[in-house]
Amino acid sequence: MKIEKNKKYWLCLEPTTFVFNGKEEYVLYNSLSKKMLVFKNSANSKNELEVLKRYENMSNMYSLLFSGQELEDLGLVDFVEKIRIGYFGDLLPEEFFTQKPVVFPPVANVKNSIENLQKDPELSGRQTYLRFLHEISIYLNGDCNRNCAFCNQYKNQFLYCTKHSQHVPVPTLSCLFNTIRESFITKVNLIGGDVFLYEHFDDLLIEINNTNASFCVYSHYANVNTEKAKTLFECRVDLHVLVPASYDRILLEELSLLLKPFQDLTYWIFIVEAVEEFSDIQTIIHKMQLKNTFIKPFYNGNNLQFFKEMVYTTFEDIEDAELDANDIFARQRINVHYYGTLIFTPDKEIRTCFHLSKQKHIGFEVIQMVKQELNSQSAWFLTRDKLKPCSDCAYKFLCPPPSNYELAIGKPNLCTIKP
Repeated sequence: MKIEKNKKYWLCLEPTTFVFNGKEEYVLYNSLSKKMLVFKNSANSKNELEVLKRYENMSNMYSLLFSGQELEDLGLVDFVEKIRIGYFGDLLPEEFFTQKPVVFPPVANVKNSIENLQKDPELSGRQTYLRFLHEISIYLNGDCNRNCAFCNQYKNQFLYCTKHSQHVPVPTLSCLFNTIRESFITKVNLIGGDVFLYEHFDDLLIEINNTNASFCVYSHYANVNTEKAKTLFECRVDLHVLVPASYDRILLEELSLLLKPFQDLTYWIFIVEAVEEFSDIQTIIHKMQLKNTFIKPFYNGNNLQFFKEMVYTTFEDIEDAELDANDIFARQRINVHYYGTLIFTPDKEIRTCFHLSKQKHIGFEVIQMVKQELNSQSAWFLTRDKLKPCSDCAYKFLCPPPSNYELAIGKPNLCTIKP
């Protein structure tokens, strides 16, 4: 496009373009084309950054007026070309419009937000609060005959069984399932100890059959009772088989054969602590013809280099993420790892995660716990703009949200972008 000096132009961004700023750069991201454009903070880019800063002002509505002479004098011709080529926006002659073109910047509109609840008390009924709850994890018991090296640490990084001295009694179990049935919970994770040793297993099956939700049972591979597992499969319950880094290959192969008829409902979760373990796991998956397999890295306190190589977010990861607008809106407002989830332990504690939440001896008062989590400082709303150095980074809403891994390692930014 030829820019004429004596004409005026509207430089407009697309409504699908996000503008992110940081101490070291500005980033444009188009959620439709999935393209990203980076402008580093330097003396040569001063005028470009000033323009991007003006787009952040909502009153400008993503439209700025320039004369052709201004674009040339400010050295913005190449800047305009980059925006047009990447479909982040366009340069339009002023004569095409009778008034300023209005472009609505991408802003999330959340109906059931904390702010709306505070403004309108009539919205704050029991059912309204239950709408925020989507997934729960119930630790039914702590009985287990295994002696895993990191028994009590796995659960701090992902869903995993752990030993405990208590179990959930039937009245409490019924109370929990009543809450599930009246709520909007779509997924329920059932965990032990050895969940197959849960003394009220038959009562559990009855509750599952009378509840419209998706159920997943988590069990250490050596604890799987295939006969009881069959009763779970009859209820369309998924079985997540947990395989730690050290395992008995013969026992694992025997179990895979026994569960073969139920492979659509069986998920194999392999825990890895080193790069060298990947090839062995791939061999097992291929040999045993396992269908649904997942790999979970585990930080054991001595394998940080492994995490730097395999888990840390890189610039290339961000470039390849292909986020849509809803993905970004979510990362701006909530932590998708924690939001809408609660953990129930056998000693009547409710937590959001084993790192952030203090133990709450409040029984199973679900509504009260949801109310407590509906504040901007809770784990549900732990977004990267609340953490240093992430808050100063232009990629903060393009990165995955903080997770248990950050909390376990004690480093808020598991990335190679901000050392």
